[in-house]
Amino acid sequence: MLLRAKKQKIELVVVVECSAEDFYAKKWSGGERRKTSGKTLMKIIDTMYWKYGIEFIWCKNRRGAARKVKELLQNKESKTNK
Repeated sequence: MLLRAKKQKIELVVVVECSAEDFYAKKWSGGERRKTSGKTLMKIIDTMYWKYGIEFIWCKNRRGAARKVKELLQNKESKTNK
């Protein structure tokens, strides 16, 4: 699916409800239960960016993430309507 999206030039964006530092330190709801290390999480994100072109946008909290999603959708809509 990810390779197909890249081939078809579909832009994929992941908006994360915490900072990158908190994510890698697993300071998010349920993070302490995850067995994956922060270093491994960092490698996964890096691979997704370089191999598939997925952009990750780090927000401090849910409210910031919601604002960012709204902004991205409004920008996409305004480009579509031109």
